Amino acid sequence: MANILIVDDVPEINLLYSKVLSKKGHNVTVASSVLQAMMSVQREEFDYIFLDMKMPDFGGLDFLKEAKLKDRAPQTKVVALSNSESPSLIKKAKALGVTDYLIKVDFSPYGIAQLLELGEI
Repeated sequence: MANILIVDDVPEINLLYSKVLSKKGHNVTVASSVLQAMMSVQREEFDYIFLDMKMPDFGGLDFLKEAKLKDRAPQTKVVALSNSESPSLIKKAKALGVTDYLIKVDFSPYGIAQLLELGEI
């Protein structure tokens, strides 16, 4: 199964995604800030990073700029999970290496797990 990093500032979201994806057999690490996420990607490689784009202090774009995963870990699929549908934000995120941009309210953790199982992300 996949090695997954969930990056979100809301503890309940981290817990919910972690529980569901772990039950499906994935190895899940959670980070509640960009700083924690940076430390995680320095320690290990991930197959998927589910990244909240809007967080206090530093957001998803900051993480993408600093982590440089597009160059350093091109095999990692970064999936933005956000409630922002801003075309500008989506364009910037994709330019920095986001492979998919999903709107949080449209996908439950079970929906994300199903997309992983089907290989659709």
